[in-house]
Amino acid sequence: MWSKVSALNAPEPWAEHPMVQLTRQLNTHTYWDQDRRLFDEVYMARFLAFVAYGGTAHYNAVHNLMFFLDPWEGQFKMVEWDSAMYSLSSVFPNHLGEFIVVPFGQGVDAGTNRAFAQLLFNPVFNYRKNKLLH
Repeated sequence: MWSKVSALNAPEPWAEHPMVQLTRQLNTHTYWDQDRRLFDEVYMARFLAFVAYGGTAHYNAVHNLMFFLDPWEGQFKMVEWDSAMYSLSSVFPNHLGEFIVVPFGQGVDAGTNRAFAQLLFNPVFNYRKNKLLH
């Protein structure tokens, strides 16, 4: 029935779980150096456009980051979870460990966590995200 084998059907077990690989790449800022990327970048561009449009402060470095590993593609996608299209006056750590203050009603930059910041670091990815907003 199936004509395509999923990306994660392999005869031998993983040498390392993809989440461990992704975490290492994000922490060492080497995500864009990889031949095989672990995020579905088309999906993530749409998701970050949604975050930017809504101005939500809910996806930050310590809160509401939920990814699932798509076994068909072998890539991570973000789960839309508790989007809360509002921004309270809050303080959040950015990807450099610095704290940023988000005044009431002004939204927050999507780069407030390592995953989003690493994706937005690439100008081509950023262009794709911005193109979706216009």
